[in-house]
Amino acid sequence: MIKKTGKSSKKAKKKPLKNETMGLLRSIFGLLDSDEDGKISAEKCEISQIHPLVLEIIQEVLFEMETKGKTMDFEEFNENVRGFGLEEKILKVFYIRK
Repeated sequence: MIKKTGKSSKKAKKKPLKNETMGLLRSIFGLLDSDEDGKISAEKCEISQIHPLVLEIIQEVLFEMETKGKTMDFEEFNENVRGFGLEEKILKVFYIRK
């Protein structure tokens, strides 16, 4: 039988993780947004300052943006990263998890 206290403590541990992830995603987006207009597109996307492992992880998002000719704001970028389930992979590049 699972105790409720164990379940709620798991949720409490996940909350800071989401904040860490959001901060990292904002940083990555900021580096990609070369003209600082709050949007990224294939034509205006600066990848030279992105860690190669992070770039490898988010390549699916960038590829989709390019093939569909999309422009993304941070919310769309965030939704796509989460939609592909990439947030944990990004965290692993920056933090050693046990």
